[in-house]
Amino acid sequence: MDPASAVIFVGLAAVSSVLVALVLTIRLRAARSAFRGIVVPGRITKITKFKDRAYLHFRFAHDSREFDAWRFVHQTAEVKALQEGQEVRVALDPKRPQGAWVAELFK
Repeated sequence: MDPASAVIFVGLAAVSSVLVALVLTIRLRAARSAFRGIVVPGRITKITKFKDRAYLHFRFAHDSREFDAWRFVHQTAEVKALQEGQEVRVALDPKRPQGAWVAELFK
């Protein structure tokens, strides 16, 4: 491989690494903010399976408002055990309730 090509590949690897780190940081901050918040009751409204993943739709109330949220998750044993209509605990940050998570997935 000539030196010019090596420089390009090293540059692409560096940019990719920075982008992956940024995405992971954003996702971790979102998850942590939900777990530092409060837990409210909710209900699974729909589960749509897609290959080894699933769209998990749920509804909950906070601060006199109803919220509908969804998460695209791996079909783990915890996800497979959930059923539409099932009551669940929802973890959320009161400042940003639309970023809620189903707490049962993180036992």
